[in-house]
Amino acid sequence: MYRKKRGHPLLIRSKYREIIGTLDENEGLRSLSDMYKEDDLEVKTYSRGMLKDFDTKEDYLNELNK
Repeated sequence: MYRKKRGHPLLIRSKYREIIGTLDENEGLRSLSDMYKEDDLEVKTYSRGMLKDFDTKEDYLNELNK
């Protein structure tokens, strides 16, 4: 958590491996966190860099070129 905002990386227990493949790709992994709140652990950080989202190689390369 950075200033009460969730960021990346989202770390997921291996017991959810099979469920991940069934999630709606438009909702992403956040829906997994919503479904299993009992396993959700939020960790505070002072780095706003964790708010950046890289879904593709192009996203990553674009960020490098900034």
